Amino acid sequence: MELASQKSKNVSTARQREFAVRMAVGAGAFRVLRQLLTESVLLVSASCVLGWGLALAATRALAAWARIDSGLAPDWHVLLFTLVVASVSALAFGLIPMRATMRISIEQELKSSTHGMSQSRSRIWSGNAAMILQIALCLTLLVASSLTVRSLLNYEHQDLGMQAENLLAFDVNPQSVSSDAQAILFYQRLLERIQAVPGVQAASVVGFRPGSGWLSSGGTILDGVVPLDPSGSRSEIYFNDVGTEYFRTMGIPLLQGRDITATDTANAPHVVVVNEEFARRFLKDSALGHRIDDQPGAEIVGVVKDSKYKRVAEQPVPTIYYAMSQRGMRGQKTVEVRTGGSPTALLPVIQQIAHELDPNMPLQKPMTQAAQFEESYLTPRLFSRLAVGFGLLAAFLVATGLYGTLAYRVQRRKNEIGIRMALGANRKTVLGMVLRESLWIALAGFVVGVPLCFVVSRLMQAQLYQLKALDPVSFLIAIVITLFVVLGAALLPARRAASVNPMEALRTE
Repeated sequence: MELASQKSKNVSTARQREFAVRMAVGAGAFRVLRQLLTESVLLVSASCVLGWGLALAATRALAAWARIDSGLAPDWHVLLFTLVVASVSALAFGLIPMRATMRISIEQELKSSTHGMSQSRSRIWSGNAAMILQIALCLTLLVASSLTVRSLLNYEHQDLGMQAENLLAFDVNPQSVSSDAQAILFYQRLLERIQAVPGVQAASVVGFRPGSGWLSSGGTILDGVVPLDPSGSRSEIYFNDVGTEYFRTMGIPLLQGRDITATDTANAPHVVVVNEEFARRFLKDSALGHRIDDQPGAEIVGVVKDSKYKRVAEQPVPTIYYAMSQRGMRGQKTVEVRTGGSPTALLPVIQQIAHELDPNMPLQKPMTQAAQFEESYLTPRLFSRLAVGFGLLAAFLVATGLYGTLAYRVQRRKNEIGIRMALGANRKTVLGMVLRESLWIALAGFVVGVPLCFVVSRLMQAQLYQLKALDPVSFLIAIVITLFVVLGAALLPARRAASVNPMEALRTE
């Protein structure tokens, strides 16, 4: 709004001679006002229509880029708000030049064609203030963008404790089984046929799919007593049921003991595998041989590395993995398939196998395991991409606004530049003069913007993952980008100023 006001004042200053001529031949104040309002309404209306079209296109593109299923297209409420703002803008910025127009001296304006080409200090300072404010806001949005992008990278490069690449996950719920024995036989046949597919390296089954947010938790009994963590409090423990060779399939390293094997049947002694956090928190010596749950309970036969259970951002939690065949396999389960290439390429073959075993059983939510974990930070990813979009938009607006203002000033100072060059200033001197002015404005924008960035980054702390709000790298990236935007916007007007022909400028004077 402030930049629009400044541009309106610039237009008024540039057209003072035109208004003086109109008023000299009999145009009254109302006619001049009507002309200004008409021009303003036409410009704002055209901008409103173009802006609405760009808004529709931009929101669709942003929704696709951010992977938002629901539409972001503006509705009629937004359209009504836009029309109200456009109407107020047309009226306000149409009336802004009127005050200066009514105060011009007709006789003085008509005496010189170059009168008023130099701007007053107040107008220069108001223009600088508008650009400083824009640069400060641009820097703030770019800092927010940089923080969210670096936070998103922390999500994407987080150690999951498993090899999620080349891993296909899908849910099944066989309708043809009515007992645990039938369910065990069904999954044995399904896994055997999947493992026989060329390109499949391993396959297993799990009760709760990793990264889905679903879990089973509670307390347990360890060696006949309730386990307490080092602080003396009772800890929450996660549970999951896993099939044969589950940890090998998932790429979860085995630290002690063994994996769940085919010999761990319903008639065999019950066994469990615990994660590293469980052993660290509750067991000082080797975890192998200890027993879980009431007598006879289940023996701990293995310890595996900590891996993500619900989502990427969670901290290690004590986890117990039960042998699924010893606890029942009816109901919906998740099948995990490790492949040597693209997991989704084998999906049609696996669908055919599942259909042959149970024609009424579809594969539910087939996706790569990596994509499943990505769903656990959809909101941070959406926030990051929205912030990047607004940051780029702010940089574009600063570039266009700064370029327009500097180009206008260079045009207004054409005679001054011609005189400087006639007195010995070379092109490099003129180029440096314009660029220095831009850099001083940028520096002032940084002085105003950095404290604002501190406030905004503090407010964003809850949205950041493994990143401090006052991250120096994010601030440095934003400052460098803003500086490049300012220099890029100022370069063309500066080169235009350096190419002024002093003879033509003086001839005009």
